[in-house]
Amino acid sequence: MHVQARVVSALILREMRTRFGRTKASYLWALFQPLAQLVLYSSLFYYAGRLPPIGPNNQIFTLTGIIPFLAFSNVGSRVAQASAANQALFTFPGVTVLDAVFARAILEALTFIAIGALFFLALYPLDMAVVPADPAYIALAAVLAVMLGLGFGMINLAVFSFFPAWEKLLQIFMFPLYFTAGIFFMPELLPERIGAALSWNPMLHVISLIRTGFYPDFPQTLISIRYVAIVAGMMLLAGFAFERAVRNRALRP
Repeated sequence: MHVQARVVSALILREMRTRFGRTKASYLWALFQPLAQLVLYSSLFYYAGRLPPIGPNNQIFTLTGIIPFLAFSNVGSRVAQASAANQALFTFPGVTVLDAVFARAILEALTFIAIGALFFLALYPLDMAVVPADPAYIALAAVLAVMLGLGFGMINLAVFSFFPAWEKLLQIFMFPLYFTAGIFFMPELLPERIGAALSWNPMLHVISLIRTGFYPDFPQTLISIRYVAIVAGMMLLAGFAFERAVRNRALRP
């Protein structure tokens, strides 16, 4: 266990150099994706005259949707590519696909925790921030988002080994997940049938859970922590099983 922890730590450092480069400016690129989305949607809401469904401003409301969804999707995509991106390392004894998977998942999780904290702190000087009502909900939602991303990524890692074209098709699949997760709206305010249909998307629950942590009066009518935990657990079990079943195939050049 100690040896594997050292291997994962070394892989995290390698991933940091690969992901962000050696200059401080490279880290700014990690901020671009959420910042671009925040600016785009905040501008659209401003010019459309849209008031936030809850809370004092659209910036906090939008960030509480964008950050967790990007954490989920980026953990998933980086984990799914862990085998292909680290082929040369698997020739070394003691380095496995799971080591690369965990290294990428940990790095992406820490990256988006830092990005989320930075964005929300940056809103204080602009007088746009709110004090979280219950940080425990925010922490739980962050864990669930990473678990979903890890399980989703491991399943796709296995699928990629049999169907490389799925990597391109996956981008199409992500669009409905993105637009039904409640990033830009509150599903709790929609008609009951529509809200119930959208609640099959586990990230909708994660985003609503984070908003529960920020807004003391956020309605919890659709949130099911149990449902998200079951989905995440099933995806993780399937991911570990699929990874083990196709391990030799995944390691082929």
